[in-house]
Amino acid sequence: MGESDVAEQMPPHDADAEEKVLGAVMLSGAVLDELTELTGEDFYRPSHAVIWSALTQLHTAGQPTEPVALVNHLVSAGELDRAGGIGAIHGIHRSAVVPAQAGYYAKILTDHTRRRAMIALGTRITDAATSGRDTDDLLATGRELLADAPTGAWPEPLPLPEKQALPVFPTEALPDWLGEYVTAVADFFQVPVDLPGSLALSVLSTAAGGRVQIQIRPDWIEHVNVFTMTAMPPGSRKSPVFKALTAPLLAAEAALVELSAPKREEALEARRRAEAELAKARTEADDATGGIERDLATQQAIEAALRLEEIVVPPKPILVEDDITSETAASRIAEQGGRLSVMAPEGTIVALMAGRYGGKPNFEVFLRGHGNDRLPVSRQNRREVIESVCLTVGLALQPSVLRELRSIPDAGGRGLLGRFLYSLPPDNVGLRRVRDVPLIPQLLTEEYQHTVKTLTLSLEPLAEPVMVQVTKDADDLVFDLQDEVEKLLAPGGTWSHPMMREWGSKWVGSCCVRIAGLLHVADNFRDTKGGGYAQPLTRDTLLRAERIARYYAEHALVAFDEMQVDTAVFGAKFVLDWITRNNKTTFTRRDAYYANRRTFPRVDDIIPALTLLDQYGYLREYVRTAGAKGGRPSTTYLVNPAITGTAGGAAADVIPLRPA
Repeated sequence: MGESDVAEQMPPHDADAEEKVLGAVMLSGAVLDELTELTGEDFYRPSHAVIWSALTQLHTAGQPTEPVALVNHLVSAGELDRAGGIGAIHGIHRSAVVPAQAGYYAKILTDHTRRRAMIALGTRITDAATSGRDTDDLLATGRELLADAPTGAWPEPLPLPEKQALPVFPTEALPDWLGEYVTAVADFFQVPVDLPGSLALSVLSTAAGGRVQIQIRPDWIEHVNVFTMTAMPPGSRKSPVFKALTAPLLAAEAALVELSAPKREEALEARRRAEAELAKARTEADDATGGIERDLATQQAIEAALRLEEIVVPPKPILVEDDITSETAASRIAEQGGRLSVMAPEGTIVALMAGRYGGKPNFEVFLRGHGNDRLPVSRQNRREVIESVCLTVGLALQPSVLRELRSIPDAGGRGLLGRFLYSLPPDNVGLRRVRDVPLIPQLLTEEYQHTVKTLTLSLEPLAEPVMVQVTKDADDLVFDLQDEVEKLLAPGGTWSHPMMREWGSKWVGSCCVRIAGLLHVADNFRDTKGGGYAQPLTRDTLLRAERIARYYAEHALVAFDEMQVDTAVFGAKFVLDWITRNNKTTFTRRDAYYANRRTFPRVDDIIPALTLLDQYGYLREYVRTAGAKGGRPSTTYLVNPAITGTAGGAAADVIPLRPA
């Protein structure tokens, strides 16, 4: 008999897991208080069972469980040789895991104990079947043996890393006409107010970006364009909220197209005439016979070509684009005079920046568009340079896309991650009201749409941005905020996280000041007597902006954690949420995949999440029998009753992979 044959016949056990449990207890005897279900019978190796018994005796007596005390105890009891000797004790201690992980390995031991018990049970049933007894008697005996089989209680599920409770978007910091509409939209569509709140800032940024600047000090000028990113799961009604918030921007865009139509048509007609003149001049040059005549005709053709080249047909005004590649965005910005807004209710644009659909990662236009830098653009066989690019971004995407954003090469190193204002509202899918949902008041909708459209159209014709100064007390507040941020960014500070440092270094200017500029414009653009938005920005406005900026800071800290969280942990949270919302007591792997396939593109992608939930005590893995119709068995999971508050238990047609 070969070595592999012997290994296959050995009862189920895991010597490494046994050592890890014992090593953890050596590090901290308090671990034993958490391992109340573990007994010496769960250790397959006799030497390990001896060590376990000695450790429990030491802990019960209030004595330390570290290796020296353990060896002395074993020597006194005459058990050191049975425990494997001093070398074995110290070997186990060196391979110890942190005490918090002992429960995980203890569960492996109890599972193997049940497996060994089931094997023993099967042997007894087999022996009975081969004894020549009556078959009815055999069936009755088999049922009795199965009824007495070890069941094992469900373990208490270990907590997965949880996202901390985050603040709600402070709508009271917005102007009344905007905050009331944002709240009404959230109530009607039954979404967290964070989504329309962040989109409202993107809408203001679309209207005012590139047209208003805030001068804090002589060498510090901030534009008022922002990048917002709201992470929400599928089915969160992102699209209808987008439509409600962006409707007046699209109306303003349509009005600009209509206003520019006469100039565009005039340029098109001039171009048609110039093209006809050029064609005629070329024909005359081709037909000329004499040298002087041909030279003259050729010169006229050249002049006609130059006149055609000078005629520029104004493009149709575009304020808002949906998902768009970086290359197309650069070209669109060039034709729109340096301004553009990208607003989308999905995260496709992140995949486009990452180059997932072909090509290399490219997000240069977003870096320069946020910082209002120069942007060279190649289009129509010529190179242009946009002196100041102003880009607005407003996205709502699935939480999983946050990690995809982090995975873009150089996204962190070049500062892309530090430019977004992150919002992670709670998932309320499954908790939304269906009846008695308040409608959005018509007057509120009309005021919002009229105000945004008017604001956009009033700023669009400006040839140069309006420079807004700040009051002295507002500038003092900026200094105070800068001092506070420096402490937060210092080693050991709340914002010293490597990813947060880059974001936090921009917080005062790109978050506080820019949002203050948007609030200032939204507050004052109709005030023609007081100077409108050209009057100085006040401390009160900056304080309101600070409230919103602190909201984004709290969410950014968690967003960066989400970007780095292990894929299996993230997936496990997602699946666990699906289980609890749908009150699942049992499901197949295929069920879980098809219900969550927008998060897990392939069946194999969901396996690590299910495995982790199994290891943490939330699930037990079974194989469902093929049944009367045959077919391949499918992996089935039972849910810990503590999760759903149900009785739980295996269905009649399942065979346990890990006997319960």
